[in-house]
Amino acid sequence: MEFCIELSSSLTRGDKKRQCIELEECRPIYAVVDKVIRELKLPVNLENLVILTDIGNPVKPEEDVCRIHEVVVIKAFSGG
Repeated sequence: MEFCIELSSSLTRGDKKRQCIELEECRPIYAVVDKVIRELKLPVNLENLVILTDIGNPVKPEEDVCRIHEVVVIKAFSGG
């Protein structure tokens, strides 16, 4: 199955970047996103990111790639 991650421009220092990968088994979305971020050597931690479905709903940690096939990843900003 194909699973796609759209990385926001705040993560890629410019344009949005779409990364699609082929997976042979159901895996947790958070684990797949973490692996892609590490492979791309992006200077962020998973806990500093917000993962949304392609229609903007938050992805729960227990969700897997068999149920959701595309996500958008944005950097969470904190402060006040």
